[in-house]
Amino acid sequence: MFMGMVREKTEKIVGLKAELQWLWHISSVYKKEIFVITLISVISSIFSLSINLCLKYVIDTVTGENKAHVAFYAVVAVVLMLSNIGFSALSSRIRIKIYVRIQNELQLDVYGKIFNAQWESLREYRKGDLINRLNSDVSSIANGAIGWWPNLLSVLTQFVYSFFLIVMNDPTMALIAFISAPFSAFMSRFMIRRMHEHNLRIKELSADMMAYQTDSFGNLQYIKAFGIADVVHRKLKEKQNAFKEENLDYNKVSIVMSTLLKLAGLLVTFVSYAWGIYRLHQGAITYGTMVMFLQITLTLSGSFNALLKVIPTTINLGTSASRIMGIENLPSEDVTPTPQERQFIDESLKTGVDIRCQNVTFSYSDEPNVNILENTSFTIKKGETVAIVGGSGLGKTTFFRLLLGILSCTAGKIELENVNGDIMTANASMRELFAYVPQGNPITEATIAENIRMINPDATDEEIIGVLKMACAYDFVKELPEGIHAHIGENGKGFSEGQIQRIAIARALIKDAPVILFDEVTSALDEETEWRLLENIRTHLHNKTVIFVTHKLNTLQISDKIFKVENRKFQRVHFEVS
Repeated sequence: MFMGMVREKTEKIVGLKAELQWLWHISSVYKKEIFVITLISVISSIFSLSINLCLKYVIDTVTGENKAHVAFYAVVAVVLMLSNIGFSALSSRIRIKIYVRIQNELQLDVYGKIFNAQWESLREYRKGDLINRLNSDVSSIANGAIGWWPNLLSVLTQFVYSFFLIVMNDPTMALIAFISAPFSAFMSRFMIRRMHEHNLRIKELSADMMAYQTDSFGNLQYIKAFGIADVVHRKLKEKQNAFKEENLDYNKVSIVMSTLLKLAGLLVTFVSYAWGIYRLHQGAITYGTMVMFLQITLTLSGSFNALLKVIPTTINLGTSASRIMGIENLPSEDVTPTPQERQFIDESLKTGVDIRCQNVTFSYSDEPNVNILENTSFTIKKGETVAIVGGSGLGKTTFFRLLLGILSCTAGKIELENVNGDIMTANASMRELFAYVPQGNPITEATIAENIRMINPDATDEEIIGVLKMACAYDFVKELPEGIHAHIGENGKGFSEGQIQRIAIARALIKDAPVILFDEVTSALDEETEWRLLENIRTHLHNKTVIFVTHKLNTLQISDKIFKVENRKFQRVHFEVS
């Protein structure tokens, strides 16, 4: 048991060290700016304490204990005060500039890591948790990167300079100032153990709440349709209560610690007053020295406590750093084609490819013993229109993900062969050969033209209108006051599901890829519109490979091949019109 406790503490120390090293690496990019902030903070601390020294001489001069010129020290004190105001403004300005830079750059980096990560590795994260890491944790790290070192060195400067001034005037007073040190050090050990646990738990609960809110907003229509708003509300309240209880527990530890440290500081203050009055009564110190002692003793005690407070701040930074490091350590997709792959892609863009599945088996990593597809083999020739049918959850969409390199085969392989007889394995770097319209037809909040140009930024208005016509969407788009520049609201607001579906199809067509994947893309279309769309596809895309996942009869009628997914295999079937 004892060895287990030692091992757990060692792991925490090693983990925190790695997190702080990572934070140092982030900060080092801005080392010049952080050096300036640190220098300003240190100088400001020295000036603040020097003001007390100047006031000592002013008081001693007024009381006749010193023959120095009172005006000189008064002017120096005022200059130091004004300088500190200027330093504070300058430091604040530099800090906000660096903070915004670090936050934006780190946020972009994490954002890119998420989108470039392997799809399966992201499945363990909820959307709300990723958003929480992207915002809350990145903000904490940006603040820590510019504040940790300047604050630490500023407090250390206060501590050392205060101690030096007291020792030079009265060593006993310096000893009194350290009365609370052993107690504060003991409290710091208590803080490390408890604060890290609570801090991590609070962040996890906060991320869970955000994830739940994101999910509920995304399913707002479903929640309303089933009249379960009260259930969703109650569930959120339960999560809030858990978050509240954890914060209260954290706050309880913080209050106890803070109260005990304040009591220790109060004791130091009382003893310092008593010692100062006694020494003043003896004539061993001047009035100015006593005032300086009282001020500096408070500063010394405060700086010592501030040094201890660096611990929970460090733990908070370490917690946020570990959450961001978790994202940065996700395995990335290799989407950059090799020279051979680049040549293969360039040769195949116009002439197309055959798709050959050879003994493909696939299971998700979280259920390795459950095969979605198992030892299935089939071929799709370039230029063919293919329909894939079968029940939900049998592997139709999974096949598309394998083709696009979003997933990798557990066993077997999917090969692409061009007209030259060159063969490449389907992977993430070959996605340029595919256009994809997924279920749900995700459309962003932007204009129709902007949505389509996401796929082809160089597309002209005429080309956009062309693909809209092919997708049977221009009929309603041309009636809009802004035409292709009409704005689509969040979740397709302002447009019907069928209209959004057709815009999504047009967006895929603008890519002009040799292979087009349609996943239930005509589900919201009436029969007449669906038939016109399919006729356009058959007429205009006759030289491309078109693969439908569908349940619609019209799609089966125009297909050259039909595969039914059953028993974890793709089996070719023949369709006859009755």
